[in-house]
Amino acid sequence: MKTSSRLQARMLSIDTALRNRIAGVSNRALLLTSVVLFLIGFGVVMVQSASQPGDAENAGDPFAGALRQGGVAALALIAMFLASRATPRFWNRFAWIGLAGALLLQLAVYTPLGYESGGNRNWIHLGFISMQPSEVMKFAFIIWAATVLGSKERLLKGWKHAVIPVVPVAALSMGINLIGGDLGTVLVMATVMIGVLVFANVNLRTIGIVALSGIVAALLMTAIKANRVMRLVHFFQVDCRTDKSEYLGLCWQPLHGTWALADGGVFGIGLGNSIEKWGWLPAADNDYLFAVVGEELGLVGTVLVLLLFCVLAVALLAILARARGTFGRVVAGGVFTWLITQAFINISVVVGLLPVLGVPLPLMSTGGSALISAGAAIGAVLSVERHSLAPGEARVDPAPRMPVPGAAHADAASATASARTPRAARKSATALAERAQPEPAPKLVDWLPAPTPSEYETPPATER
Repeated sequence: MKTSSRLQARMLSIDTALRNRIAGVSNRALLLTSVVLFLIGFGVVMVQSASQPGDAENAGDPFAGALRQGGVAALALIAMFLASRATPRFWNRFAWIGLAGALLLQLAVYTPLGYESGGNRNWIHLGFISMQPSEVMKFAFIIWAATVLGSKERLLKGWKHAVIPVVPVAALSMGINLIGGDLGTVLVMATVMIGVLVFANVNLRTIGIVALSGIVAALLMTAIKANRVMRLVHFFQVDCRTDKSEYLGLCWQPLHGTWALADGGVFGIGLGNSIEKWGWLPAADNDYLFAVVGEELGLVGTVLVLLLFCVLAVALLAILARARGTFGRVVAGGVFTWLITQAFINISVVVGLLPVLGVPLPLMSTGGSALISAGAAIGAVLSVERHSLAPGEARVDPAPRMPVPGAAHADAASATASARTPRAARKSATALAERAQPEPAPKLVDWLPAPTPSEYETPPATER
């Protein structure tokens, strides 16, 4: 009897602790965590299906893709959890160290550690693992830019403080990728840079000048490499659906991606039954995973993926709207720009709206460095959300809509007492109350709330 009562008491205490912990988590955090878990799990299943032929031939194990991607997914979830528990002080300390480490990894691409894959020199080999430094750079850049812009919040009206050093560092990273030929990563990085400036509430004229300069620089860098020019000219001048002479050339991958989507119909040909993945569609488990989803699960599967990314966007925007201070807005806005822009580019390439750029589908495609970096970025957003909550916010009931009984009598008594107070005392009390009220902070945009002070904010720099 004593053992049974002790066990019941122990289970009751665990249940109470879990209820209290869940009650302290906001609906926004729960929504973001749920959709990320669904996308990662869905990606493991689809990567297993898409990589099965290659794994069976090369590794001799048709389930090697699921084991490999499942292990990476576990590491990504661990990174997401650890990042979500990080404190603002940790992110401020990590920012410069993380940026320096990411830049060194990118430069290591041009050492004997680096190698070329798919026409792009954007990989390094570290013993038993390979990684893509540009994926790490996206995460490190967002955290660093949020720290820098947060420390200069009151000086961002001047273009020098808004542009320097964020734009030069982003340009350096993009230049390293352009030399290696990875134009897709450059486009994503450029949009992340613009998103960081937008959500930091930088002057729109300054953002426009930066964006125009970036477009001109991208065109110049594209023009000096024949391979990029050939791809763009081919995309605008050649119709792969009618020009049979280009079937074995640059039209091979786009055509087989389109055929995969067409063969799937509405409900698909069945999970694991893709035909294009058997050597016909290059990068079936990476850049063209969306095509395999369409072939095996049909229109229903592709619409489900689109809806999941829409929910992801809504969850990130909801956390962005509640973020306190510049740091929180830039982190949430930068991650939103990164993941949603990359998903848009990947899906647009598969359906033929953009030329082949070599951009994976975030949170779903195979690739350890991309998935782990995205998991850490989601964790950073959850950290922002956790520190944006006021104490006890999740448990506070909304204000009553009906008048409270006795409130009118209390107001009348207060008014009577105020009428009996001497005029000079009333004036001094009113003046003190007005001084105590903080000035309202400017809103980021119309649909976002005014930022409020947070422990994320570091002491602002002063002009000399």
